[in-house]
Amino acid sequence: MRQQFRNAKFLCVMFAMLFIVEATVMFPRNTYANNSSELAIQSLSTGYRESKVVKQDGTVWAWGGNEDGRLGDGTTDNKLYPMQLKGVTDTVEVTSGQSFTVALHKDGTVWSWGWNIYGQLGDGTTENKSSPIQVKGLSDVTAISSGAAHTLALKSDGTVWAWGWNQYGQLGVNITDSKLIPVQVEGLTDVTAISSGLSDGAAVRRDGTVWVWGNNRSAESSIGTLGSEEWKSVPVQLSGLTNVVAVAEGKYTTAVKRDGTVWAWRWNQNGKNENKTAPFQVKGLKDIISVSGGRGHNLALNKDGTVWAWGGNFTGQLGDGTTDERIDPIRVSDLTDIIAVTASSADHNLALRKDGTVWAWGANEAGQLGDGSMESQRYPVQVNFAGVDGKPALIGGATFNDVTGHWAESMISWAYDNKVVDGYQDGSFKPDNNVSEAEFLAIFLKMFGVQAAVSNNHWADAFYTFGEAHHFPIHGIGNAVELRSAFINRETVAGIIAAADGTHLLKDEAIQYLLDKGYSSGKTSATVVGYKGRDLLTRAEAIQFVKNVKDKGMTLK
Repeated sequence: MRQQFRNAKFLCVMFAMLFIVEATVMFPRNTYANNSSELAIQSLSTGYRESKVVKQDGTVWAWGGNEDGRLGDGTTDNKLYPMQLKGVTDTVEVTSGQSFTVALHKDGTVWSWGWNIYGQLGDGTTENKSSPIQVKGLSDVTAISSGAAHTLALKSDGTVWAWGWNQYGQLGVNITDSKLIPVQVEGLTDVTAISSGLSDGAAVRRDGTVWVWGNNRSAESSIGTLGSEEWKSVPVQLSGLTNVVAVAEGKYTTAVKRDGTVWAWRWNQNGKNENKTAPFQVKGLKDIISVSGGRGHNLALNKDGTVWAWGGNFTGQLGDGTTDERIDPIRVSDLTDIIAVTASSADHNLALRKDGTVWAWGANEAGQLGDGSMESQRYPVQVNFAGVDGKPALIGGATFNDVTGHWAESMISWAYDNKVVDGYQDGSFKPDNNVSEAEFLAIFLKMFGVQAAVSNNHWADAFYTFGEAHHFPIHGIGNAVELRSAFINRETVAGIIAAADGTHLLKDEAIQYLLDKGYSSGKTSATVVGYKGRDLLTRAEAIQFVKNVKDKGMTLK
């Protein structure tokens, strides 16, 4: 009989994750080793609004979401820069589920910490742990991969072991009872690679075949019953696919063949033009050495060091400078000499260069890009490990190193002096970067004295509570939290400012209202067309709007 959820908070999170979190992808040991690197990054991992790396000294560094204290620093503050996790040593790989982390040590043992209501920590209990404890009965492990509340482990003998939540048979043991300690997945031998989805699993055998099990919602075409409620509690072979060397679970599962081609199957969403119940070759990709799947986008790493992406792109997670979805793979801008990539379940990515630097792009509402901001990025930005050294957020006070001569230079200094904005660790302001809805709302409302409050959910909750109460035309309210990190356009800004002024208008009417009130003079001319409502807002433009309304004496209505 299926075990029922025993924790209301976890139930809510898990159902939300059905639409947000689908896969955690890990790679073989030493994939990322670079002895010449100052950082000496050994492995990468992305979780839900968080990122982690393992250094060659065995330490684990993490940044991003910390609302439930998952980073173990004694706070619930999000971390905008990498910080070392206390008490975690001798690590070669980490993988993250929902509010829990699993670490593989160099001696082949596995350790875990965090939430444990389904036994996902593998210590034989259901008690949460704030510091690492050893997973029972596991040794000689070479790879790990976590789903929402379960984990798979690959041993050196080619067997696969699993523990934790098992409602859909994702442990592969022919029953649906959760397991508090590792059990062997049935019928799998000679396995060389594994991947976990939200509530399913996949494995590649030495003969190049792919085996899948678990929830048919997240692995429907793998099992061959597209759209049904069926699930498989033991592994079954995926027909029509051979010579595979790697697999990545996600809403759109991908596999790499020995010849460097990429094959995919399942979901019709975010750049997928039709449901596929059988594997098909992804166009335009060759010489691929690894793949990684997010909730609605995919990454592929070419042997020449370039990265390719396709699928959903509403937070810029494809890294091509746009927010346009792509059916066919496009090259991620400005990335060369890459040796590893990983896509997260919450629309951000990490990439490791040969020189040891780590790059990130996509959603950033919890600081998961590690660049010192909470702004989504449509191009890769370098993760700032220098931030952990306690350097000031600004160099020379409010003198930013990239605004001299910029049209908004004086306004940027004004905004900084009024504590509306900050800069970056390297002393820059990035005035031409785009702004998310949450970021604009924060800048706008902070100018009027509305302050952020501590929240266990999202850093901008206080601003959204205010905006919803005042009927702002904002998207990231209710259950649509993921929309908060989407870039905002100038048309939406017009509606927000009009609503704040007590007039509820949308689109062209809101734009005309701003022009009539003198809150804007447009972008190319003082007309609705010249306002350029469809253009995405930049950081400099956000400050210009705020200063304009303050100079005109506007007060919140």
